[in-house]
Amino acid sequence: MKHNLNKTYRCSVCFTHCDNLKQDICLECVACTGKIKYTSLAAANASAEWFFEKDELSWLGAYECTFCKQYHLGNSEMKLAS
Repeated sequence: MKHNLNKTYRCSVCFTHCDNLKQDICLECVACTGKIKYTSLAAANASAEWFFEKDELSWLGAYECTFCKQYHLGNSEMKLAS
């Protein structure tokens, strides 16, 4: 929901006030909501290997999230390109 007077916005997922939203969702929620959080890089890599063995998802890789400081799985080809 937008506040016209203060020009602050409220995230529709976590309801915090913030300056930048992407389709009514704050950047932190876009990065973390709906994703599995792994507490260690080893656990995330083990999960990525399991997905590779099960579904041959060779592009899947672990990365540390800048918001929650835990690990998610994502496109490892994108990580190499940046």
